[in-house]
Amino acid sequence: RERQSSAGEVRGVSRLREMSGEMSGGFPVQEMRRLRQAAERGDGESLTMLGMCYYHGRGVAQSWTEAVRHWRKAVEPGFLPAHVGLGLCLMQGEGCAQDLAAAARSFRLTAEDGDVVAQYWLAVLCECGMGMKRDLAGAVRWYRAAAAQDHL
Repeated sequence: RERQSSAGEVRGVSRLREMSGEMSGGFPVQEMRRLRQAAERGDGESLTMLGMCYYHGRGVAQSWTEAVRHWRKAVEPGFLPAHVGLGLCLMQGEGCAQDLAAAARSFRLTAEDGDVVAQYWLAVLCECGMGMKRDLAGAVRWYRAAAAQDHL
């Protein structure tokens, strides 16, 4: 069973999202070096951020496979925010085999923890019956949760 995220992880997710916006022109070399060092130590936030760098090709050559590899490492110890990127790749078959059931599991973990992106994509999967039995009541629940955070 995955552990619940801490307040630090919630703040970390906010910072990850801020940083992903800051990465539009690439990532400073010194920051990338520090990020890699922290990721090598197994830091979940750094692994997640490095996955984002690979996914978007910011500061590194774009590689969905490398993004998935880093996100899988981040979720091993239970770092929930990495499940969103991993879920998106699993859902779309980017950098890994498409696995809608695994995508739904990843989204559910972070949706239950309040992640608005995961809530939205879990609602879509519930509505369409992708990776799970079709669940319209679940879809409505997750769409409402996402809308309550101004995502829709």
